[in-house]
Amino acid sequence: MGKRITAAYPIAKAGGIPINTSIPASKETYDRLGGRDVAFVVLHYTGNVSDTAEANCKYFAGGDQEASAHYFVDEDSIYQSVPACDRAWAVGSPAPVHPLCRNTNSISIEMCCSGNYHVSERTKANAAALTAELCKLLGISGVDTYVLRHYDVTGKSCPRQMAGKNNAEWEAFKASVKALLNEQPKPAPAPTTKEETINMELRMLRRGMEGNDVRAAMLLMKDKGYYPDEIWSGDKLFGPKMEAGLRKMQADHGLGVDGIIGNASWNFLLK
Repeated sequence: MGKRITAAYPIAKAGGIPINTSIPASKETYDRLGGRDVAFVVLHYTGNVSDTAEANCKYFAGGDQEASAHYFVDEDSIYQSVPACDRAWAVGSPAPVHPLCRNTNSISIEMCCSGNYHVSERTKANAAALTAELCKLLGISGVDTYVLRHYDVTGKSCPRQMAGKNNAEWEAFKASVKALLNEQPKPAPAPTTKEETINMELRMLRRGMEGNDVRAAMLLMKDKGYYPDEIWSGDKLFGPKMEAGLRKMQADHGLGVDGIIGNASWNFLLK
């Protein structure tokens, strides 16, 4: 089941961020296989107050920590700790709840926390970009089936803010991965009112993305005075002027300036 992976470092960059492989995990903290069949990508969070991808890699380079993960992602960087062709110790459980996903056939991504045990929108966007690249590598076309949370595999509340059934934040993350893969559902008609926008499936948006939800955000930003241009009927692209207006809006209202429309920015726009 899955695609045979024999390369240790099969991906060079994701979302324009080079993948740093300079701090490998201790060989005492994962199983060296040199090749395996991989079908799943599993998302985790580090569960720390605040940390970085580099700091986590240094920790797992320091001996047998009895756990490991392939990748660590923060707001500005992506580090690979365990070779993709080898088995990390990330989703092992004596009583797994997923019928198929195990350490042997999965690649694990740890999202770092930016404060108060919370994964930021920017880190999630970088993790979504890495997930999409791994999906391309593995030939994954069904994100809902093959991109999982640690919660889905073992029942652990990880990533904590995305755990549980019908979690809107997890659904938004998967929608971002699908958009990067162009695996999008049939688009709904472009909204004309705030009420229609509220009922849309809202993705996490960043520069370069396109769609009716981008247009909805554009219209809402204009209503609040943060989009300077006229909006024409076909305007659906998240471009540089939209990003500049978004960053100003985020700065003015304490939303965290990252140029990404995540939960906090959507909530503000929909007030």
